[in-house]
Amino acid sequence: MGFEKQDYLFWVGRFAPEKGAHRAIAVAKQARRRLFLAGVVQSRQERYFANEIQPHIDGDQIQFVGEVGGARKRNLFAERGHS
Repeated sequence: MGFEKQDYLFWVGRFAPEKGAHRAIAVAKQARRRLFLAGVVQSRQERYFANEIQPHIDGDQIQFVGEVGGARKRNLFAERGHS
């Protein structure tokens, strides 16, 4: 079974300032690469997400895919963005 890796960046984690999703967005924009953001927005981090992350989500270059696990997470890490 072969994998065809698409050209994108993938960030996964908790949306908190110390985890650096905002830095991943800056890198993706500077490098002109697509970025998939995966993770959970915890209640105490809603303001950070609303102010620092959400304004950059455009559904094209910067995409938020929510919390992922299992096969979907493996696909995002190793293969393709949409599964």
